[in-house]
Amino acid sequence: MNIVLITNNRIFPPVSGGHLRTANIAKSLANAGIHTVVLSMTGRRSDYRLTLARSQRVLLNPVGSHLTEIVDLHPIRAIWQGVFRRLNLARVWQYYGLSYSSMRVEFLAELQRADLVICDFPFFSFAGKKYKPGQRWVLLSHNLEHQIYRQMSSWFYRSLVAKIIERIERSASDRYDAILLCGEDEHKFFASQASTRLTSLGLLQIPNGVERFQTTMTADQRRALRQKLGISDDQHVLLFTGSRYQPNIEAVSYLKNLVTTEAALLKTLRVHFLVVGTVESDEIRGELFSATGFVEEVRPYFEIANAMINPVLLGSGSNVKIFEAIAAGLPLISTDFGARGLGLQAGRDYIPLLRERFAADLPKIIAQSRHWAELGQAVQKRWSRQVVMDDIVSDRVLPMLSRLSERN
Repeated sequence: MNIVLITNNRIFPPVSGGHLRTANIAKSLANAGIHTVVLSMTGRRSDYRLTLARSQRVLLNPVGSHLTEIVDLHPIRAIWQGVFRRLNLARVWQYYGLSYSSMRVEFLAELQRADLVICDFPFFSFAGKKYKPGQRWVLLSHNLEHQIYRQMSSWFYRSLVAKIIERIERSASDRYDAILLCGEDEHKFFASQASTRLTSLGLLQIPNGVERFQTTMTADQRRALRQKLGISDDQHVLLFTGSRYQPNIEAVSYLKNLVTTEAALLKTLRVHFLVVGTVESDEIRGELFSATGFVEEVRPYFEIANAMINPVLLGSGSNVKIFEAIAAGLPLISTDFGARGLGLQAGRDYIPLLRERFAADLPKIIAQSRHWAELGQAVQKRWSRQVVMDDIVSDRVLPMLSRLSERN
């Protein structure tokens, strides 16, 4: 089977939770021996220097055996992407401005070879016009984008933009043969309008699986990384990871406020918040709070942390950071909303975080820290097969794709 996965912008190496979901599915398909090509409609800022220097039209990015990413470096498309991102308008430009005729010949050649096409997010209107007869098209959903806009304070986004995006998302049920869903909200949304054809072929829930976690650092390396960040050996490091995405920004703001209002308590309890990823654009070094900004690899920070903290209250879909923590055997301190998407049980699978009384609960939580490693390992054992993407693809995705192929 040849699979093409069409996505918005370059996903390798991943720099956000959305990238991780798509990249890990692509990697797991390739690990299963399926020839997989990722077609990325735009590149990253650094990629366009190649366009200027060498007049390069596409970037060929070999990722591994059976997996290649091809990135379109058309400057006009990059400008559209940049403008809409600056205006916080998701990928609406793709729905109204992309067609087969606008694609590179390299992309069209891959589509001609593909037995099955996966579209990342529902913003590709050409998905309803199959490139060749018998080709199956699958939507890879991450969340309900219109729900996120409904949570915004501005009327423009909450009403006007949300309605436009909801209309696009509703149309997906007519344009795809199957949908890979992320959470229960998406399942209810798409199932409420799905045709009998779509329901019979596949509305399949696929959690935000991650790569299998392997410890790579020695005790001395972990100590050195802590020292580099200004974190002492006796501090309880509570890790938060994320890209610059409104629910993450709001969660980090909450942590910063705790540092301001509860500094004495945090010092007494030896608590340090470590924020990793582009949710904080600048490096920060402090006694109670530090941030790395963008990092090439997030896994070393899981190895120096004592627990994952996830105070998220906004968003849709589910949080990749939850799955990363479980795969790493790291105990989780989370709001119920932040732990959604997998069926985790408060008190058993994660330590509940109630924002309004977290400071009052923190001494009790830290007092149990000697049992955190045991908790993390128990949760990892219970949920490993549902958070590692190789297992998820093997158990759920491949059987569904086989059924789709049989219907050709």
